[in-house]
Amino acid sequence: MANIAEMAYRFPPESIVFLENYNMELGKLLTSSCDIWLNTPQRPPLEASATSGMKAALNGVLHLSVLDGWWPEGCLHGGVNGWQFGGGYEGPEQTMVDAVSLYEVLLNEVIPVYYEDRNRWQDMMRASIAMAMHRFSSKRMLTEYYNLMYHPSTTLRRIKKRDHECYGYPIGGYNSWRFAPPFWVILGARRDAMYSTDYERLKKRLALTSGGGETNWLANLANTAAFIFQELRGINWAGFYLLEGGSELVLGPFQGKPACVRIAVGNGGVCGTAAQRRQSIVVPPDVHKFPGHIACDPASRSEVVIPMIAADGRLLGVLDVDSPPT
Repeated sequence: MANIAEMAYRFPPESIVFLENYNMELGKLLTSSCDIWLNTPQRPPLEASATSGMKAALNGVLHLSVLDGWWPEGCLHGGVNGWQFGGGYEGPEQTMVDAVSLYEVLLNEVIPVYYEDRNRWQDMMRASIAMAMHRFSSKRMLTEYYNLMYHPSTTLRRIKKRDHECYGYPIGGYNSWRFAPPFWVILGARRDAMYSTDYERLKKRLALTSGGGETNWLANLANTAAFIFQELRGINWAGFYLLEGGSELVLGPFQGKPACVRIAVGNGGVCGTAAQRRQSIVVPPDVHKFPGHIACDPASRSEVVIPMIAADGRLLGVLDVDSPPT
């Protein structure tokens, strides 16, 4: 920290300010007075946790950062909710690549919008708040703690009780390091059971989202998309495409990043192919290699598309669920 403070004297006065004793009150003042939250860590391993950037985004401060930490998930570059620079590059001349990219983005994108298009800047602030509230909330944190840690741990306890005789360990011994089960039992042979999804429970909860017999199809599709997105582990997009004119799928209710609005049946990646064949398609592990794939979210790697077919045989549309690498 002393070196950083000393560095400030090498530049013109007041161009760098060193803030001592950073606390909640100082953080509140910063997030209410900054236009840009700049993040330029030396990678790896000197990255910060970047929670201050999430806090700033939640308060309408636009984020300008390398693709580090949470920003690859939150960033919609191109004047939507902030900017990235460096393109995620990690390798030789790292600092120079980041510096050149940073100045290009500042001169060609950030500064012109700030001084010449204040309405767009304000739209980006609103988009930043919406993104942070949806993607980086305490609700998501608690949901993922439950789905990824607490629920699997209870499943693991049931596995231990069932398998204790097979591995020759006393049940009570699992509470101590001395009697811990083989590591491969926890993370290998029983991994699927640990992280399995209770679909029967989800089915019953999904039925409740229809409002006790709600018949409005738009409301039901919207709630279903939200339910899938919130309840299934490792999902980054879930929603519906509805058939229009017999030859085109049009975007319907969804959760996730903005998506392609229209997809041609039979000529539009996984969704168009599933609609044409009237068959469900599961594409792991790299959906980008699927013929004609439309990359709405570059982070997606796996995709499941299920056609919706009415009782009379008519194709209504498709359900599309995407997942990033796990």
